[in-house]
Amino acid sequence: MSNTGQPFTDIAFTVSEGTWMSLDVSPDGQTIVFDLLDDVYSIPATGGDARLIHGGPALQRAPVLSPAGHKLLYLSDVSGCDNLWISNVDGSDARQITHETVDLLMGPAWSADGQTVAASKMYATYPKLNASEIRSFEISGALQGGGRVLVETPENKRDVQEADFSPDGHYLYYTQRLTTPNVFVDANHINYGILRRDLQTGAVEELVKGFGGAVAPRVSRDGKRLAFVRRV
Repeated sequence: MSNTGQPFTDIAFTVSEGTWMSLDVSPDGQTIVFDLLDDVYSIPATGGDARLIHGGPALQRAPVLSPAGHKLLYLSDVSGCDNLWISNVDGSDARQITHETVDLLMGPAWSADGQTVAASKMYATYPKLNASEIRSFEISGALQGGGRVLVETPENKRDVQEADFSPDGHYLYYTQRLTTPNVFVDANHINYGILRRDLQTGAVEELVKGFGGAVAPRVSRDGKRLAFVRRV
């Protein structure tokens, strides 16, 4: 990160836990990438010292390793607004993929072939303030502009989040708010559920919902299991 001209002090610190951290595990299971205090680090999966990958005055977070493990996708506001960026796993050769100036991008994800990336685009202005959709973006730059819609805003005009592609690239798993009211703590409400879209036919099916809801879908590397979070 270039010098911004603002006063700064380099510090070193030791912690044993963090809050609101995002993480991903490399395909070979040897490395974990994570964010802490809006910087991105890597650490051996067996433990040890964390190494800074992306730091500086910008907010860097939500790191996701490519299917081959050679590239890192993450969110950064170095351009002045949250956007998708890609770098090598050591942080070098960072480049901006999207160019939002108002709306918010969240939940970055790699496609199965590593040729495109996806994120939830949340609208920042009325009347779409609580709405979102999931879009894909070609990392080659062949598809310019705002990308392509994979999951449109639901009929209830609320949010879709947390995209995750099946290893064979056939399906997109995601979280959708199934109820209109803002329900955050009451497990007696469905609130969120996990849906799956067939990327070839466009067919959508509800996989997990009900008591406690369901969020944060993650498909196993063999495509046979689905991990998720439920509030009970």
